[in-house]
Amino acid sequence: MVKINHKQAALDFLSFVNASPTPFHAVKSSKELLTAAGFEPIKEKDSWSSTLQPGGKYFLTRNGSTLIAFAIGKKWK
Repeated sequence: MVKINHKQAALDFLSFVNASPTPFHAVKSSKELLTAAGFEPIKEKDSWSSTLQPGGKYFLTRNGSTLIAFAIGKKWK
């Protein structure tokens, strides 16, 4: 079981909120966090059939103000 430092998590969240006064800032900050966590950017208009892989982690943005992130299970076929 993962032990969570609740105080640090709250401080990290407040830092994120303070750095993200608009949806555009929040998306930019989130993209940086996701990239650091090993997520790969994909484009909404591209074909995903050859891009998505079992165990992969991906994100996409729309209009700079919307972000979608997802991970695919390792057993996905």
